[in-house]
Amino acid sequence: MQKRILLVDDNSTMRRLIRTFLEFRADVEVCGEASDGLEGVEKGVELKPDVIVLDFYMPRVNGLQAAMMLHEVIPDTPIILFTVFQDETLDRLAHTAGVASVLCKTDELTTLTDEIQRLTGQQPKN
Repeated sequence: MQKRILLVDDNSTMRRLIRTFLEFRADVEVCGEASDGLEGVEKGVELKPDVIVLDFYMPRVNGLQAAMMLHEVIPDTPIILFTVFQDETLDRLAHTAGVASVLCKTDELTTLTDEIQRLTGQQPKN
């Protein structure tokens, strides 16, 4: 069964890359995209995805702010903060905001698919 993913990133090229990789590699359907945190919150409430993948640095509302808002309204939906700005402080703040996982964009994209599968109870593909 495919899992529904919402991608929230202000970079359209990054969203397209992640979408293509996820839909090719994992048993997922990207059910929506948003270009900033506020739009991500709105689409999260509307679409009720199985997992939300958020960038950290975005206009209007950043990833941490969006995670806090999303965690308030759809608390059972796992959120992955997918960012280049990863450090211990951000990890701690992210988990406080309701983020399930913080992953670095400079890592292999398979870490994202593996984490989505882990959070949704699927077995990772090899």
